[in-house]
Amino acid sequence: MRQAVAGRGIARRLGLTVDSSVRGLAAASSPSTGMRQAVKGAGIARRLLLPSESAVQGVSGQGWTVNTVVKQSLIPGAGNGRFTAEPVKVYTPISMKPMIEMAKIDNLAGLPADRVVTFSSVADLEKYVTLAIEEGGFNREQVLDCFANFIWSFDGRRACLNHSTWSVNHGDTIAGGLNLEFGEKTLADGSTVMVGEAMVDMGVDVEIRNDYKAFWQPDFYLQYCHDHKFQDVRSIVMDAIGAPQQAFSPA
Repeated sequence: MRQAVAGRGIARRLGLTVDSSVRGLAAASSPSTGMRQAVKGAGIARRLLLPSESAVQGVSGQGWTVNTVVKQSLIPGAGNGRFTAEPVKVYTPISMKPMIEMAKIDNLAGLPADRVVTFSSVADLEKYVTLAIEEGGFNREQVLDCFANFIWSFDGRRACLNHSTWSVNHGDTIAGGLNLEFGEKTLADGSTVMVGEAMVDMGVDVEIRNDYKAFWQPDFYLQYCHDHKFQDVRSIVMDAIGAPQQAFSPA
């Protein structure tokens, strides 16, 4: 059941080059070898996790530069949250996730855990749905639920989904628990990275929280939500805290 209060947490090492293994991982082997052939949606469900599952299971290489742990949030009804597992100094970049366009992805199972997938159109969203169903054995409803709870945007142009979710809940003010700010950085090679920087000093076992009001969803994604009858995570949280909604008129 969806947790409305904090959007279920929309949310080690930085890898700046997209793995060549993103393409062509599911090559079938010959039956004569006695190995299982790769069939769509079969035999690879264990290799592809939903983004929130990757966060909860603590898969390596999610892009956190400090030790953190995902567990029950301190916010009532918020589901999971992410907590520090070591002290953090203010201005420390604690999360660094390279961004990659969905149009450049041919398979999800080989995508490094620290990537942010960006969507520029409904066709991109549907491509992700198709690959998740084929590679992970998920159904469409599971993938749309993932979209509902974990797709975010700061520029109002691209919809974004972390391959391993931040699992970070909303904080309204620093006094109210806000301690993380995100910003997009362009590297010397032209690639982009979404960086999360500590806004305050944090001790151990502090719940990490960012401001969901800073999200601004693209119109094409809000229309997609409307067409498929689900609410996006920013809208869920704004309803819960009584904040103004993003202006949008569905077609």
